[in-house]
Amino acid sequence: MAIRELRVRSVTDLTPGMRRVEFEGKQLAGHTLDGTWMPPLVSTGFDDDVRIIFPDPATGERPYPAPLGDGRLNWNAEVNSLFRTYTVRSVDKEANSITVDFARHQLGLAEGWVENAAPGDPVWVVGPKNCGSLPVHRDWLLLAGDETALPAIARGLEEVPAGFKVHAVIEVPTRADTYPLATAGDADIRFVVRDEGGDFVSAVEALEFPPGEGFAWVAGEAGRIKPLRRLLKERGIAHEDLDVTGYWRATDARLDEDGRVVGGGYDALFRLHELTDLAPALAIRAGAQLALFSRIDAGENNLHRLARSTGVAEERLLRLVRYLAALDLVTLTENEARVEVGLTALGQELANPESHVAGSLVGPAALRDLAFLQLESALRGNAPVPLGEEKRPFREILGNDRLALAEDAQAQWTAPAVAVSEDFAARPVLVVGPGSGVYAEELRRRHPDSTVTAGARDGRRSSTAEGSAPSTDTAVAIDPFAWGSASEIPARLAELEVEEIHVVTSLLPLTGGDEHDYENDLMRMCLMDTAIPSARQLARALADAGFVVRGERAVGWGTHVVTAERSKEETTR
Repeated sequence: MAIRELRVRSVTDLTPGMRRVEFEGKQLAGHTLDGTWMPPLVSTGFDDDVRIIFPDPATGERPYPAPLGDGRLNWNAEVNSLFRTYTVRSVDKEANSITVDFARHQLGLAEGWVENAAPGDPVWVVGPKNCGSLPVHRDWLLLAGDETALPAIARGLEEVPAGFKVHAVIEVPTRADTYPLATAGDADIRFVVRDEGGDFVSAVEALEFPPGEGFAWVAGEAGRIKPLRRLLKERGIAHEDLDVTGYWRATDARLDEDGRVVGGGYDALFRLHELTDLAPALAIRAGAQLALFSRIDAGENNLHRLARSTGVAEERLLRLVRYLAALDLVTLTENEARVEVGLTALGQELANPESHVAGSLVGPAALRDLAFLQLESALRGNAPVPLGEEKRPFREILGNDRLALAEDAQAQWTAPAVAVSEDFAARPVLVVGPGSGVYAEELRRRHPDSTVTAGARDGRRSSTAEGSAPSTDTAVAIDPFAWGSASEIPARLAELEVEEIHVVTSLLPLTGGDEHDYENDLMRMCLMDTAIPSARQLARALADAGFVVRGERAVGWGTHVVTAERSKEETTR
């Protein structure tokens, strides 16, 4: 993601609860920061967001995440505590400015800044990280949310094609917080007012949907929108046509003695991440394996009922629950002879079936993290560590279908940036490796004059989905060090029989890299007995396969495209 320093150009109150801030700056164009090139800001999606890094309210200092030189930024704890995410309301290229609408709150880091924002005030802005297209590929569109979703909904309404059918439901605090929304679409726009008893969730439930297939986009407070995900599925919205996003979560935010906001915004999620270590992590996983958090969320709110449904002796379960209470995940209250159990804001996150954190604590995903407990065995051996009660390799436990889904989801983040290169124009291209189908589809979309074939996910030329791959001189090799052990990679690359190869991969520096990248490399060793290569390891593998590295470019998310061509010696043989 690109970072840029911008300054406030103007501040305008749209309503008592919505303040518009226009930012300007030369760094909206391409620029160099700390020796790293930052591309121009591009925002083509109606719900594109940027991270705004506010000054420290106590010291006035303005830290920023320094570029690491490979498309990533160094998000340390200080910077993490000072950024908030906001929708890009509009971009004015002629005026060299962007506009952000801030939903006002009584307390918060952003609220403290926007309350006093004035022309000339500087901020750091990062992103957007990904621009999604307006979902008008279905017969109609639903846009719904609270006031935090209003900027995205307003932009979406402005950008829908003329005559396109769209329902918009927006909840605002007071009648004074409504304002006209422009659109060329065939739009039914409804404001519901909270202090008049209005509730956007109930309003969406009461809607009569138009005929045909629809796409639903919903955003707002994470706890409140949870019922809509289930309701919209029940009313026929397909999973792939449903985008439900928690923009924020209600927490007990407060000011500390230095004037800093604590307990709100991103602090809760950062703290939840910190809990996933040793005893807290294992206790949380035990609770998740017992479905404790979801049972409490479903109404099993006393210890006796929980003991009966989980099959755990009440005295033993109490010992776990009181520890989880000490970790601020559940609440305990003695009510006569019963012990009542509830969920805190953090506990509610673990009860959310769509939560990434909650999903990582059960099933195969939990085994993935627990594989680290056998790191010593992986270091001493040369095979994936056995996992679970049956002591099987992770790939066998997960299964090919679920593994493919995970690989495709990861590919969606980097495939668009890889496909923009003109190296793939007007030529046959073979794509092999994890997520090859996603990359191939993106290449076809970007280069309709090219013939693109998706090979196998394990790096072989053919796949059962598309048959034998045709002859080609150009290949895209995705994450080749995930295909097998490092010693196998040169032969696998040579078997592609191409003159030019574009390797899409993460590259690990010897020192100074991100700790999570080194963690992922060790995790690969445990789970698959594969690796994330260094630039030197990749160059050596390419040379052994008969290629010479021609260039390299970063495509974001720590991923690089390394381009190599057949060496002259190999060509003349």
